Amino acid sequence: MTNPNRPSQVAMLLLMLSAVQPVVAGVYKWVDENGQVHYGERPPMAGEAKRMTLEPAPPPDPGASERAERIRLDNESWREEKTRRAEEQARAKQDEELRKRNCAAARGNLTIYQTSGRVFHINEQGERQYVEDQNRAAAEQRARERVDKWCR
Repeated sequence: MTNPNRPSQVAMLLLMLSAVQPVVAGVYKWVDENGQVHYGERPPMAGEAKRMTLEPAPPPDPGASERAERIRLDNESWREEKTRRAEEQARAKQDEELRKRNCAAARGNLTIYQTSGRVFHINEQGERQYVEDQNRAAAEQRARERVDKWCR
């Protein structure tokens, strides 16, 4: 005895199998009368066209997203390191400028102690306060120490 549903089952099976095959539209290549190259899904009405065979796209790489994430993290680390180095260089430049200013001031003070007769400082009230002769040697020594500290 034959199964009356058999032809519909076969038709359904054929339909399902045909859906599995990749559908690739035809791509044609041709050159027009001006020498311009064209591509299209249909050949031109006039003239010759060459049917191109296209390879299906490769399947997606399962490790691509992991590699992309690693690259993103590496780039982020690189940017952070670059920023850190730039900040370090800016601090070093500021420190060097401060050192130069302090060196110039220390040398100027030492020169004053070595070459001037009477040395004075301006106190908080804006008045001159003279360095006593007995304190002058110690003040000059402190000025030398500042030169040694800032003018290395």
